[in-house]
Amino acid sequence: MDRRSWLWRRKSSPSGETESSGGSISSHFSDDQVLLNHSIQSPEVTSKTGPTDEELNETVKTLSAKLSEALENIHEKEDLVKQHAKVAEEAVSGWEKAEAEVLIQKRLVETANQKNSILEEHISHLDGALKECLRQLRQSREEQEQNVQVTVAKTSSEWEFRKSELENKLVQLQAELQNSKAKDSNVKDLQCKLEYVEKQNSILKIELVSIFEELKLMTSERDLSTHAAETASKQQLESIKKVANLEAECRMLKAFVRKKSAVNHHKSSAPSSAYVEPSTHSLSNTGEQLSIVENDSGNTCGLEPNNNYRNSSGFLSSALVSELSQYNHGKPHKRDLIASSLEINLMDDFLEMEKLAARPDIVYERSNGRGAHISEPILRTELGAAISQAAEVEKLAKMEVEKLKLEMELTQCQGELKISKEQLEETMDNLIEVRTQLSMENDARRKLEAEFKATITKLKDLTEHSQKMVAEIVELEAKLYMANEAKKKTEAEVESANTMLKNLVERLEEAQIDVVELQAQLITANEAKRAAEAEVEAINVKLKKLEFCLEETEVKCLGIQTQLEMVEGMKSGVEAELEAINAKKYVSESQLKATESELQTLLSKVDFLQEELSEERDLHQKTAAKLHKLEIDNSVIKSAYQLQKGTIIGEFTINKDKEMAIAASRFAECQKTIASINWQLKSLAIMDDFLIESDEPLQIQ
Repeated sequence: MDRRSWLWRRKSSPSGETESSGGSISSHFSDDQVLLNHSIQSPEVTSKTGPTDEELNETVKTLSAKLSEALENIHEKEDLVKQHAKVAEEAVSGWEKAEAEVLIQKRLVETANQKNSILEEHISHLDGALKECLRQLRQSREEQEQNVQVTVAKTSSEWEFRKSELENKLVQLQAELQNSKAKDSNVKDLQCKLEYVEKQNSILKIELVSIFEELKLMTSERDLSTHAAETASKQQLESIKKVANLEAECRMLKAFVRKKSAVNHHKSSAPSSAYVEPSTHSLSNTGEQLSIVENDSGNTCGLEPNNNYRNSSGFLSSALVSELSQYNHGKPHKRDLIASSLEINLMDDFLEMEKLAARPDIVYERSNGRGAHISEPILRTELGAAISQAAEVEKLAKMEVEKLKLEMELTQCQGELKISKEQLEETMDNLIEVRTQLSMENDARRKLEAEFKATITKLKDLTEHSQKMVAEIVELEAKLYMANEAKKKTEAEVESANTMLKNLVERLEEAQIDVVELQAQLITANEAKRAAEAEVEAINVKLKKLEFCLEETEVKCLGIQTQLEMVEGMKSGVEAELEAINAKKYVSESQLKATESELQTLLSKVDFLQEELSEERDLHQKTAAKLHKLEIDNSVIKSAYQLQKGTIIGEFTINKDKEMAIAASRFAECQKTIASINWQLKSLAIMDDFLIESDEPLQIQ
C-alpha cells in the first residue's frame, strides 16, 4: 500500500518530480563545488608546506576530468531516472486501467451469475412444471387406459349381444331377400313386358297413323271414283243409245247388202269363194285376207270407186280389229257381264262388216255408191264413238272392281283397328297396373335411399372427424419435429460456443506463454520497458477480446433465454393441444355414444336395409379399427413426446451445467491473468524501488 501510494503521489505530481530531480542535481553540483573548493583550499595549505604549482595544475586537471565524468554520469542517470519515471507512470496508468477493467469484468461476472441464478430458478420452475405435466400426463394416460378398457369391455359385450341379434335378423332377412328377389324378378319381367308393350304401342301408333293416311287417300280416291262412275254411267247410257242406233243402221245395211248380193251373186261367186272365210277364223287371218283383197283390188281396173270403198272399209276393219285385239289381250278376267255381251255383239257386227268389205266384185250402182260414200263417214264417227264408249265401259268395270277391293280392304282395316284398339286398351290397363306397382316400389326405394343417405352422412361425419384427428396428430408431429430442430440448433450453437471457449482458452494459454517470455525478457531495463509496453498493449488487446467474448457469451445467454422462452411457449402450446385433443376425444366419445344410440334406433329398420346394414357394419368396424389405431398412435405419440421432452430437458440442464462450468473456468482464467498482471506490476515497482535505492547512495557519495 505504501508503494502504491508512493506511485500514485509520483504520478499525480510529475512536475514536482522534475523539480526535485533538478534540485537534487543542483545539490549534487553544489556539493561538488564545495568539494572542489575544499580540495583547492587543501592544496594551498599543502603548498605552503611544500607542493609546487605544477602538481597543483595536474591535480586540478585530474579533478576537472573527474568532475566532467561525474557530471556526464549524473546526466545519464538523470535520463535513466526520467525514463524509469515515465515507465512507472505508464505502468501505473495501465495497472489502474487493468483494475478498472477487472472491476467491470467482476460486475459483468456478477450480472452473469445473477442471470445464471435467475435462469437456474427458471429451469427449476420448468423442471417442476415438467414433472407436474408428466405426472398429469401419466394420470390422464392411466385414466384413459382405464376408460378405454372399460369402454372396450362394454362395447365388446354390446357388440356380441348385437351380433347375436343381427345374426338372427340376418336369417330372417335372407328369407325376406329371397322373397324380394322373386318379387324383383317379377318386377323385372313386368318391366320387360312394359318395354315390349310400349314398343308395340309405338309401332301400332305409327301403323295407325299410316293407315289413317291411307284411308284418307282411299276415301278421296273413292269419292273420285264415284264421281267418275256417275259420269261414266251417264256416258254409258248415251253409248247404249248410240249402240242401239248403230244396230238399227247395221240391220238396214244388212238388208241392203242382202238385196244387192242376190242381184250380183252370179258375178262374184268365183272370186268370193276364194275370199269368203268362215266366222270361226281368228282376227289375224282376217287381217291377212284384207291385205289379199287390197292386192286384188289393186289389180282390177275400172272399179276405182269400189277400190276406194274397199280401202276405206279395210282401214276401218283393221283399226277395229286392232283395238278389239288390244281389248281382248288386256285384262279379260276383269270384264263385267254386260260389257262382255256388248263386246260379243259388236264383234259379230264387225265380222259381218269385214266380210262385206272383203267382197271385191260387188257392183254398186251410182246411186248406191253415192249412198255408201254418204254413209261411210257416219259409220266412222259412230264406230269411233262406239269404241270410245267400249273403252269407257271397260274403265267403269275396272273402277267397280277396284272399288270392291277397296271396300274389302276397308273392312279388313276396320277389323284390324278394332283388334288393335282392344289390344291398346288391354296394354293401357296393364300399364296402369304396372305404373301403380312401380310407384309403390319407387316410394319404398326412396324411403330406403333417404335412410341410406342419412347413414352415409353420419359415416361421413365420423370419417371427417377421424381425418381431423389424424390432421391434428400430424400437426403435433410437425411441432415435435420443429422442437427437435430447435434442439439441434441450440446444440449447434452450444458447440460453436464451446469452440469459441476453446479458442479463448488457447489464446489465454498463449497469453500465459507470452507473460513467461516477458518475465524472461525483463532482465534488462530497456528490454523490460519495451516488453512491459508490448505486454500492456497485448493485455489491453486480450482484455478487449475478453470483453468481446463476454459480450458474445451474454448474447448467447440471451439467445438461450429466448430459446428457453420458445421452449416454454412450445410447452404451453403442446399442453393446450393436449387439452384440445382430450376435449376432442371426449367429443368423439360422446359422438360415438350418439352413433351407438342412433344405431340402436336404426336396428328397427333392418328389415328394409339388409345390404346397407351389412355395408354399414363393415364401415363401422373399419371406423372402430381406425379409432383404436388412432388411440394407439396417440398413446405412442404421447410416450414419444414425453421421452423427447425428458431428453430435451436433460440435455438442456447438461448444457447449462457445461456453460456454467465454462463460465467459471473463464472467470478463473481472468482472475489468473489479473493476478499475473498484478505480479508483473509489483515486479516493476520493485525494480523501480531498487533503481531508486541504488541511485540514492550515489547521490550521497
